[in-house]
Amino acid sequence: MSIHDELGPATIVPPEFLCPIASQIMQCPVILCTGITYERWSIEKWFAHGHRTCPVTMQHLPTCDFVPNVVLAKIIQFWCSNNYSLNKSANRRSILNACSSSMLQLQQVRLIVDDVQKEHGKLDALQKLEIKVKGSERYSKLVVEANAIPILGAVLISSFSHGVPFDPASEHALAILSLLPIGDTERSTLSSHKCLESISKFLHEGSTSQSKLDATVLLENLAKSRDLKLMIGSISGLFQEFTRLLQQNYTETLTLAILRAVMGICLPTINIVKALESGMTAAIVELLPNAQKGLCEHALALLGVFTTCAEGRAAISQHPKAIPAIAAKIFQISSLATHSAVSCLLRVQRYSPEDSHVQERVTEACQVAKSTFRLLHDEGCTVSSPKHLVVKQFLRLCSPKLRNGIQQTCGS
Repeated sequence: MSIHDELGPATIVPPEFLCPIASQIMQCPVILCTGITYERWSIEKWFAHGHRTCPVTMQHLPTCDFVPNVVLAKIIQFWCSNNYSLNKSANRRSILNACSSSMLQLQQVRLIVDDVQKEHGKLDALQKLEIKVKGSERYSKLVVEANAIPILGAVLISSFSHGVPFDPASEHALAILSLLPIGDTERSTLSSHKCLESISKFLHEGSTSQSKLDATVLLENLAKSRDLKLMIGSISGLFQEFTRLLQQNYTETLTLAILRAVMGICLPTINIVKALESGMTAAIVELLPNAQKGLCEHALALLGVFTTCAEGRAAISQHPKAIPAIAAKIFQISSLATHSAVSCLLRVQRYSPEDSHVQERVTEACQVAKSTFRLLHDEGCTVSSPKHLVVKQFLRLCSPKLRNGIQQTCGS
């Protein structure tokens, strides 16, 4: 129930008490850098939808940070206390305390964050933050609002600067950062080369598979920034470590996270080449035979990214198992996996018209998928079925003789 529902029908609400977005009396008013005040939950939702403007002025915001409008909150509380019906006292107390309770929580988080900067209370404070962040998305937002990210980043840098890679404090700091909702502003605070390098060192020196996973997830999140992709890709030995972890296949969760992270980092071609030079193609091909649905889809999608450059196509065409392993997934896993596999082989075939060896291997691989396609036809799928439009791409892979045979058998 909103505050409006608690007021009498004849009550006139001062317009400055209303959130410009929700048109409701604000319980937790906060101010943007433009000077406009909004209900906290409304402006957070606005930002969560990807907006980076002030809803009232439509100005582009240099930062999405906001501060509590404590003065207005107290004025609204005082006004509401004099305008609620007497028989609504329980609800009135609950609503009036909402804003002050939220501010109290933020203050408590700030006190814990302050303890992170003290040598004696650091570990306990980090453990408290990690437990709270794991249990509450709302608490995660409070940690970000308490400006904890640069402090947590400093813990990572300090640990590796002193040559203590297995420092429990740094692993807790990493775990917290991997769980936080990090936006563009927060990414910039972690963009120093020292910080990025410290994060990447956990891939090799982290004491548990969980710390390796946390580092991978955090790097994937940071790579959502176009500017940071190149910086992350320039970290010495990064792709070699990812390749090593893929080869060792610690856990499916870690392997999947690595594939996602590399996909995000590899959008600039220069990073694709670095990944290829690390031997990652062979590591991914080795994963394919036993990969489950999600892992297989991500592996094929990443191989598809590799084939967007000449070096990637060469790596796949030269690997003896790559083309058969990719073709074996056509029509076997999902439409997404089939699309990625066919697209990958099409690029390899298209850019190697004079390489008879590559053409022969692709044709042989298509023979494997032929029987599966016939099973689909028996179940009611035709070459022109909207459900299997990727079939048309598949037919382009086949030799003219094989293509004609399939069309005659299944119909076109």
